[in-house]
Amino acid sequence: MRYLKIKFFFAFGVSLLVFPKVLCQDLQSVRANVDGANKEKNRLTREFARIATGNSFLNIGNFASLSTKDETLSASLFFLTEGGNVINVEASGGATQGITKIFDEGKLNSKVSLGVSYNFMLRKANNAIMINSTAEDAILLAIENENRKYEKKLISVLNDSYVEELKKDIKTATALSKTLAKKSKDAAKKIRALRKSNAPNNSIQKVSDNKNAFDLKLQETNHLITTLQAKIQSVEVKKYNELVNALEHERETKVKELKDKLVNLKPDAISFSWISFGYKATNNSFSLFDESLELDKQILKDDYTSQSFFLSYSHQSNVRAVTRNGGIVSFKDKKREFISVGAKFDYTHNLNSLKQVEVVDTSIIDAENGRTKVVKQNAFSGEYEKDLSNLTAFFDYYNFIASKDILAIHMNPTMTFRENHKPVANFQFGLLLPFKDKDKQTTRVNLEIFYQVKDIFNTSDSTNALLNRNVIGLQTTFPFNL
Repeated sequence: MRYLKIKFFFAFGVSLLVFPKVLCQDLQSVRANVDGANKEKNRLTREFARIATGNSFLNIGNFASLSTKDETLSASLFFLTEGGNVINVEASGGATQGITKIFDEGKLNSKVSLGVSYNFMLRKANNAIMINSTAEDAILLAIENENRKYEKKLISVLNDSYVEELKKDIKTATALSKTLAKKSKDAAKKIRALRKSNAPNNSIQKVSDNKNAFDLKLQETNHLITTLQAKIQSVEVKKYNELVNALEHERETKVKELKDKLVNLKPDAISFSWISFGYKATNNSFSLFDESLELDKQILKDDYTSQSFFLSYSHQSNVRAVTRNGGIVSFKDKKREFISVGAKFDYTHNLNSLKQVEVVDTSIIDAENGRTKVVKQNAFSGEYEKDLSNLTAFFDYYNFIASKDILAIHMNPTMTFRENHKPVANFQFGLLLPFKDKDKQTTRVNLEIFYQVKDIFNTSDSTNALLNRNVIGLQTTFPFNL
């Protein structure tokens, strides 16, 4: 018994070393454990995803998008710093002269960009994204309850319940062994008495058979006792670890479900702002066409890397502050809005302002049979300039005009100032359709149909009418969570 007690305490100690989890947590400690960076990032991911369409100068979040406007595929990832600010990385790839002309005479016609931004959050997400505290506490209490259930089951395991069951079996077998031993002893006495009284042999044989049966059963019972005692002595610490592992897995599965439910609680209100600083480099590979040069020099292959720096202020909210008498500030619901205003400085070229043409070369292969070979190439025609300084002022505005955020309008006017050129004004209008997961309150797909008018005031003196200086397109974004 002393050996078994020592073994129990050894198993108990080792199990606690292997599983150094807190067995009992109050509501405050559970809240501290759950209210971490992971929950904050998940809630920010959800809010960023609502206005992630790829058309703006700045998009924050985890998403992949495809646009027909500039025929690019882009992807974005963001990382939350310890201070609650956001670092965002965005990469995109496409074709300078269109998706259908990715390869031009065997040379990749590419447009690749990589950008990074640091976003200083003026309010942390756990203060700016407000959740109903009663619903949140109910889930936190459920998490605490799962932890307490785990504690009780763990204590039961560490109390050596497995060994206790073996002890009960030994106790039962020992009682049976004593009974059989007594019956065997009584049978031996009866045999001696029968022989002394010269009883018939068949009577003596019958009692002798009974004694042999008792002895055989006694031998089997004693062997069982020895086996059970050996099992108790051979119980290893790993037996406890296996049991505790199973309990731990069960608890973690249930707690994870509750934490996911907590993260996906629909916020009662959101209102937060951030200031963004960013840099982006974009490399273009393209062809230029100059008809004034000799025939074999009219098409020139070239590439250029543009650099962009931007600064912006953004705000997203679905409430507005209302100050009543006495200076008490309350909040009133409104349609969700997103506003971003800023400026972007580019060190770039004027490729976008050149005219894209198709150059056709025809050569005769067989004059007698009339066979010819035709080679077509896309190129840009006009006066190409590089190392230009541009300053673009932009304004982005989303307004979710329908209930439950199922439809939003998007307006994006810009004004570009370029050295030695007149300012150019562009305007884009879009309809955003978010497709959401109602249970998780997350956006699965953002679909935006947009209409863009270039150079509204025709400061570049284009011969095209206003309605011919436009782009109608589709932008699809697929947010995801990491």
